[in-house]
Amino acid sequence: MNVKLLAIKGTCEVKMINPVEYYNFEMDLTNISEKEIKDFDLTAVRKSDIVLVNFNYPDSIGTAQELQVAEDNHIPIIAFGTEKAHPWMELNVSKRCTTLEEAVEYIVEFYLPILN
Repeated sequence: MNVKLLAIKGTCEVKMINPVEYYNFEMDLTNISEKEIKDFDLTAVRKSDIVLVNFNYPDSIGTAQELQVAEDNHIPIIAFGTEKAHPWMELNVSKRCTTLEEAVEYIVEFYLPILN
């Protein structure tokens, strides 16, 4: 999905990928393997400039793997949410915010100027 974020100094084009829009628990997995889903998701992480993670659901093994791949590829991880995640997941996070809005504001202020 392409979105425009209104930044203090102008407007920036940002491409966001939410893996759940492509593969989710309600879809028919008859012709799709778990390996295909995992490969798709982790390829998207490797190609990212920033990873934004929702820690309101901190028990996801997929999220843990995404965070490690991002860390291994030196991709900044911005997390939001009020739940505590596993300490190893927390160690991968560059910045922890309480709300999604706070996380987006942080990304706009600190990362978009260097990415555009």
